[in-house]
Amino acid sequence: ICRQISQDKAYTAFASRMKTSVWKGYVLGSPEEERHLMLSRPRFIAAAGGAPIIVDGIVAGGIGVSGASQDYDEYLADLGAALVAEM
Repeated sequence: ICRQISQDKAYTAFASRMKTSVWKGYVLGSPEEERHLMLSRPRFIAAAGGAPIIVDGIVAGGIGVSGASQDYDEYLADLGAALVAEM
């Protein structure tokens, strides 16, 4: 389960071009009908722990982490995205 969730977090970060914690806030703050539509999309997940990988201002990929608390998953995803972007 953790592997699929981390892959979905990476996908969401890449596709939305934002951290999944920001996406989560956006989704949860949306009207119920819109929220249902956003959450019914395959691969999109409203959980912290995903970060876009940004290289020269362009979203080049996403990284997702799952298995700990969402706060710690987010910390590790941010760290990983920053390290990959520096390569």
